[in-house]
Amino acid sequence: MYYIHYNEDGEITAAANHTDAEFYIETSELLFDSFQSGRYHFHEYRVIEDVYTKGKMHVVPIVFDNEEHIKHKTGKIELADDCDDGIQIIQDNNSWIVNNFIDYFTLTRLSISEEDYIKEYYIVDGNNGFILLDKFSLNIKDISMRKQTVIPNTIKNKKISIITRSSHIPHVHTVGKI
Repeated sequence: MYYIHYNEDGEITAAANHTDAEFYIETSELLFDSFQSGRYHFHEYRVIEDVYTKGKMHVVPIVFDNEEHIKHKTGKIELADDCDDGIQIIQDNNSWIVNNFIDYFTLTRLSISEEDYIKEYYIVDGNNGFILLDKFSLNIKDISMRKQTVIPNTIKNKKISIITRSSHIPHVHTVGKI
């Protein structure tokens, strides 16, 4: 058995094969070896509680390298009817419905982040992406703690596209009732 020892602040203090510590979690041999070999460094990781399951703990990196994990490239958000992972923005006549399907690892990372994660979304004409119709901003850190968020929609009965910058969180644009 392999264990990660940590203090009350979640800072990792050791990787060991014993439980002689006040705070510890069982871990895989691969993660244990990564810390023991020096591939991972204690000061770059923390142990945090799962945002949904009380008492379940995770080892997560403190700094998330967005460039390495891009899931949505800068530009138009893909049109799709459903979303398995990430953020789904549903275009409706009266509102934008933002559904949260963000994976647990990313949710947990967002929950311990000290900074807000603000993303801007630009609503452009569906036939001419140079015509800006509207825009809205979302604090993804706040959105991630709810299953659904509703934002008033000022664009009625129009074919549009949504544009945003790159993100490590996948995005999907779904057309609802228009």
